[in-house]
Amino acid sequence: MNYFTKKLFIPSASAAMIVLSGCSSTAVNNELVSSAEQHFNQTAGPNSVREYAPLKYEQAKESLQKLKSAAESDADESRLEHLAYMSRKHSEIALQQAKLKKAEKSIQQAEVNRKDLLLALKSEDLEQTKQRADQLASEKQQAQSQLEQMKAKNNQMAQLLNELKAKETERGLVLTLDSILFELNKATLKSGSERSVDKLAEFLKSYPDRNLLVEGFTDSTGEESYNQQLSRDRAEAIQSELIAKGVSPERIEIKGYGEQFPVATNETRAGRQMNRRVEVIVANKGDDLIERRR
Repeated sequence: MNYFTKKLFIPSASAAMIVLSGCSSTAVNNELVSSAEQHFNQTAGPNSVREYAPLKYEQAKESLQKLKSAAESDADESRLEHLAYMSRKHSEIALQQAKLKKAEKSIQQAEVNRKDLLLALKSEDLEQTKQRADQLASEKQQAQSQLEQMKAKNNQMAQLLNELKAKETERGLVLTLDSILFELNKATLKSGSERSVDKLAEFLKSYPDRNLLVEGFTDSTGEESYNQQLSRDRAEAIQSELIAKGVSPERIEIKGYGEQFPVATNETRAGRQMNRRVEVIVANKGDDLIERRR
């Protein structure tokens, strides 16, 4: 290749790399927008959400539009992931608000029906009408109980997610189990980890229609091949604990990454201990599990 040919080839190669990079970024942006829009349609999209929670519906719609606008203006990936997370949350909040308002309306209607029947006591059979009124009162009590249970479950799940340090990502809900740490060169759980496993199992049993991926990690001590196997053994340790606590084995996949993806420096003892960890990814409802990007 002569000098003139080299001068032409080098800029062309650079331009090709830029085009490929832009295509990759565009594909990721489109995937984030598509996933968020699908989630919006499934949660905030139904007519009942617009009827019972119009304000929350508009907020969810506005949040999705912000994501679309940012994607069209080629915002960076971290900004888009944050906007996608906020879009999902606004959609879920709109759905929950609609459910609560609908339940409250059912309670109000039950009370209206009960009072109407009481007014009809003079013109209908007294005993039959009283039985119907009692039945409506019972239905009102059941609706009130269901509403309270719904609120309690929402509060309980919010508390569990906070304790498990959950983070919404494009892969699903990522739970980093900081308190489930391992001793050097071992796949057995350290003392005191049981409570964290119990919390995780409790959360997973509340969402039986979602699959999960358990990822194991090590520090950089030792051979790479040894660490790869050790990280898988650690993921299997968590898998076994969850199965023992009632989580279906068909829902659980495991993956060992060895010393890849550290969360702290491997130059200190404390950093290496943090890198000996397990992370659990809970897929969004109806979605497939997505392995970690290298």
